[in-house]
Amino acid sequence: MSPRPLTSSLAIVFACFVGLQAAAVHSMLSCTGPSARHEEDLAHDSDSGDPLSAAQTQDEKTMNESTSSGATPSSADPSSTAPPTLRVGVVLFPGFEALDVYGPVEMWGNVPELTITTMAEAAGPVPSSQGPSTVAEVSFAEAPQFDILMVPGGFGTRREMENGVLLEFLRRQHGGARLTTSVCTGSVLLAAAGILDGRRATSNKLYFHEARKMGDGVHWIERARWVDDGDLITSSGVTAGMDMALHVVAKLYGRPRAEQLATWVEYEWNDDPDRDPFVADRGGAPSGAP
Repeated sequence: MSPRPLTSSLAIVFACFVGLQAAAVHSMLSCTGPSARHEEDLAHDSDSGDPLSAAQTQDEKTMNESTSSGATPSSADPSSTAPPTLRVGVVLFPGFEALDVYGPVEMWGNVPELTITTMAEAAGPVPSSQGPSTVAEVSFAEAPQFDILMVPGGFGTRREMENGVLLEFLRRQHGGARLTTSVCTGSVLLAAAGILDGRRATSNKLYFHEARKMGDGVHWIERARWVDDGDLITSSGVTAGMDMALHVVAKLYGRPRAEQLATWVEYEWNDDPDRDPFVADRGGAPSGAP
């Protein structure tokens, strides 16, 4: 047999080398390729803005968060049909009570499903009874329809009881709101607007005589931390607004959410609307205004 030419031998060696390289690459792809491609696909899905992928990701996130927090769908109030986001409108007027506003705002501001807007007759800074001002983000004329309306009390309520612009705004908002709420003497403003006629409500115990005078058609409940009368929820004085606000969270999203929130802000929630320590030993509310 005659020897093969050198060029033929080199060609054979080169072909074998190329074949070995191809086999190695194929082997690597068979081991790592699918997972790598899967990661690339996931990255592409998350960046593509695909609504279905985004919704699935959000659903998984929500489920994981609910599981880790101990909350389950069955723990929510079965009668609740709260939409994903609710708009909360907080009324301001000169002389509002600071904690009447910021107690509920502290609670509701920690609920992602709630967005809060402050409003007044005119947009801009509004002084509280305690001095510091809070900015009203929108005027009554500019305000959209809110899902939850919150009316605080304060020394300024004496003047606002005669403010036709405010009272008409309250009537209009209440007509389209899912819930109308008040803290302290904010219920007096609701009564002045005629919103509480024939309904159950409460107010600040030190101001109860004024509440009765303003709303003689209201079923005033004196011994109450707050009163839930369906779409109307009124609370007693000042700090009672925080208890009422947590009750609203429980009403909309289930009691576990409210309990977790109270723990988060290190607040001892008075969750019994009938447990009112500020009227228990008085045999009725004394005269005098806060």
